[in-house]
Amino acid sequence: MEALNAAVGIPVPLIRGGAVLKGEGADGGNDDWMATCPPAGIVDGSHCVRLRYGRTAYCLKDVSPEPWEENDSDGRPVVVLIHGLGFWSYVWTRLADSLLATGRCKAVLVYDRYGRGFSDVAVDPTAEQPVRHSADLFAQQLDDLLLAVRLRSGKKLREERLVLGGTSMGGLIATKFAAVNPKLVVRLVLMAPCGLKPPVPFANLDTQLIRVWGIGHALYACFGGGTQLRMMRQRKFRDDVPDLEKTNPSLLTELTAAMTWQLQQKPGYGWDFYRDVAHMPWGGMQEEVGAVGRETGMDV
Repeated sequence: MEALNAAVGIPVPLIRGGAVLKGEGADGGNDDWMATCPPAGIVDGSHCVRLRYGRTAYCLKDVSPEPWEENDSDGRPVVVLIHGLGFWSYVWTRLADSLLATGRCKAVLVYDRYGRGFSDVAVDPTAEQPVRHSADLFAQQLDDLLLAVRLRSGKKLREERLVLGGTSMGGLIATKFAAVNPKLVVRLVLMAPCGLKPPVPFANLDTQLIRVWGIGHALYACFGGGTQLRMMRQRKFRDDVPDLEKTNPSLLTELTAAMTWQLQQKPGYGWDFYRDVAHMPWGGMQEEVGAVGRETGMDV
């Protein structure tokens, strides 16, 4: 436990009243880029904590501010929502509030994985180099975060019944975490998860080259950031929410503003996105899926 405690810091307030708190970051002060985030990308009540590879922003939405009793056995789970490739925890705000309002869960935890939103790009403090992206890295981030929340609030999330919900890459991370910690997770809710199907041949030459270190690095340096921004504005999130321009134009405006901020203002975002594309598995996680199935006795 002492080794685990040494890996994390004590969480401090990050966002209150819809505004980033100046001078209250996990390192004694927030970076200026945080304060430029549009309102749509802010999760009110967020805290920031230093984990082993950088600061992580999170929000624990809870029924009660009081510490849970150690033997609290009301049976309600804690829901953890894990976002996908490009977004961060703000995309869960409405769902988290709705889940909590049902009274069927004890709390809802949302957080920004390394390199997204208000969380730092993952950097090895010893080598002072970015950490190679993997399912293990992001599963470890969640495990460290559960400990950090306990240190702050006395709420032993790592000893609770967890329901993990993940979309896209978040589904991959949720599956990896459940495979490593099968006794902690009582349910997985996977929404269009990536990485779980058998590997398939890459669709075209571009997607093959982007994963070749050196060639892909050069291609991304020349075209990456501008291409992301152009595609976002052209496609208008149709891959995530079809017909969003017609059904909810105000939400489209909010998403565009938030994602443009991340692309243009967040330090290190571009190359962090590239590491996701180049390093994360696009398939072949049958072992992890099988481990989840063996523990639960169900076919997965």
